[in-house]
Amino acid sequence: MKDGDKPAAVRLAKELTALGFCLLATQGTAAAIAAAGLAVEPINKVYEGPPHVVERMLQRDIQLVINTVAGKSSRADSYSLRRTALTLNIPYCTTIPGAFAAVRGIQALQECDLQVCSLQEYHQRLPH
Repeated sequence: MKDGDKPAAVRLAKELTALGFCLLATQGTAAAIAAAGLAVEPINKVYEGPPHVVERMLQRDIQLVINTVAGKSSRADSYSLRRTALTLNIPYCTTIPGAFAAVRGIQALQECDLQVCSLQEYHQRLPH
């Protein structure tokens, strides 16, 4: 998380913890989350060496990635993160609003039994 997003990261962490997620974060974000009294496992960025976040993704230990960046160097540093998430079909959020939307979707999935229907089926249900 870029520094300006750390307060939102704490709010996201609270919501994800309430949904049953275990949290894993790089050092700065982990410190902000821990300061809020939440359990979080610190992990290295890829360039900091093992154990790092891409290794944990490859081990299938990560189900959701939230990564906001600032500047070209940060984007370049997170290339392997994005590529691995895409390859392994791990949802990947790059903005705080996108991350909150993903959390709302997870909440909805946990709260009710969603059913997939075709547009034609939805149309048939409408009052004519």
